Amino acid sequence: MLLSQAASACGCSKPHSPADVRYHAHIFEGLVTSVSESYDQGVLVQAVTFKVRKLIAGPTVEVVSVSFGGSTSCDLEKPNFVVGQTWLISDSDVYLAKDNVGVKDASKLVPSGTYEGNYCSLRELLDTGATGGGI
Repeated sequence: MLLSQAASACGCSKPHSPADVRYHAHIFEGLVTSVSESYDQGVLVQAVTFKVRKLIAGPTVEVVSVSFGGSTSCDLEKPNFVVGQTWLISDSDVYLAKDNVGVKDASKLVPSGTYEGNYCSLRELLDTGATGGGI
């Protein structure tokens, strides 16, 4: 007897350069200044705050907080951020339904000011922080 169940797959391939994620909200090099951990359906989620050292794309910001991980098929990589590390990161706006009731034109969606990253985001460790770069 064969049993079947619904499956889902992430709708992207892992990006390798800023050009691969040009549609993301921010692309930046950032220093990890804080990491908090929680669990979503038993899967690790890290809320990471970055001090932006070099902005490549997106609105000018000094600090960005991004949530990584979760229980979807696009969360294939376990988040592993550590305070003091420098990363090349892209993130996506989170759009909340309550803020976008009745919006039919995607260009008019209102972002929540919350950002997330997953397998579809650029995530490259640039410096482990072991050299004493400091915050």
